[in-house]
Amino acid sequence: MSIRLYKISLELNTTIFIILLLLISSVFISHQSNAQNSLCVGGAPDGVPEAGEECDDGNDAVPDGCTGCRLDCEITVEKDAIPADNTEFPFLRLTLPLLRPPVFDIFSLTDPNSNETTFFVPFLSGTFIAELPPQGWELDSLVCDSPAVLDVTQPPAAIPDQFQEDFERVRSGNLVFAVCILNGSARCTYTNREIVEETCNITIELEAPEGGDTEFQFNLVSSKLDQNFDLSDGQSIPFNDLPLGTIFTITEFVPDQWSLDSIVCDGDADFNESVNDNSVDVTCNSTGDIDCTFINSRIPTTNIPTLSEWGLISMAAILGIAGFMIMRRRKVAA
Repeated sequence: MSIRLYKISLELNTTIFIILLLLISSVFISHQSNAQNSLCVGGAPDGVPEAGEECDDGNDAVPDGCTGCRLDCEITVEKDAIPADNTEFPFLRLTLPLLRPPVFDIFSLTDPNSNETTFFVPFLSGTFIAELPPQGWELDSLVCDSPAVLDVTQPPAAIPDQFQEDFERVRSGNLVFAVCILNGSARCTYTNREIVEETCNITIELEAPEGGDTEFQFNLVSSKLDQNFDLSDGQSIPFNDLPLGTIFTITEFVPDQWSLDSIVCDGDADFNESVNDNSVDVTCNSTGDIDCTFINSRIPTTNIPTLSEWGLISMAAILGIAGFMIMRRRKVAA
């Protein structure tokens, strides 16, 4: 029992000590800030340090590096995008000063144009920095050069309600927490890489040596594509940037008096194919090009006599037989 009471007493003492430390620190900060505000902004915040001023950034905003001058920490957020194409990357920042309302703002960075921003955190205060990667980009790495910057896995509870949804979109790797323990500086570099979807290209070609300008009808269909097109001998049509793993069915509607002899697919991409009568199923497994050639030939035609032609043939046969019989009778009579 005494051991348990001792632990409770120890926990209470520790809690009281931390509270007192925070209160003393808050009073100390307040005193230091009040004492140095006049040294920071002087009589006029004109951005130029004057006699008696230690710094002057042109305003009296809090926190901005002049809230206690040497006590504020300088945090720089840098953007590195691969490739650098001036894509806008939005960021959220929530600063939690002691005994003062939180400061929340939104900013954006682009690489190479305006690829960094610097702000200030009051002494013994913390700030959360989160990136919201735009569509088509992923966070490749996040590196901070100060041990005072810590990764966190959950957003802070003090986020205003209207921004809760934004923070829920942020992955743990996109969020850091910087604590200003002593005046100094820290730099956090967010490196993003563009998401490039791997695709392949399929070219469809027709071989019909006796076809001339005869057009053969085709259809290409997949889960997201359905396109009809026509080809004549020697013509081809490319379908580019097709997603990997998707089955593409290519069908030829064979015209009359023609036969589809074969469907041949080859190329430098890894793919699967399955030929079924007048169509082929093609699945790309890697980037590259695939060529599918439909080879056709004309069906030889046999001349079949018409009814009138049959009549002439019959008449000729009858006349021939009659002439033969007459000639034979004449020979017998002689």
